[in-house]
Amino acid sequence: MTGTSAEAHRESLQLPSVRGAIAEAVPLLSGEMSSFQYDVIASPLRD
Repeated sequence: MTGTSAEAHRESLQLPSVRGAIAEAVPLLSGEMSSFQYDVIASPLRD
């Protein structure tokens, strides 16, 4: 899977490897969680 869209991100959350990584990370997280969405308009990693 390739892509940089929000849809590609949502699809990646269904992958077993991603779900496994999230399951391992959750116990390490503490405190209140919040959500932010950022739109990247430029990046040195892009051509």
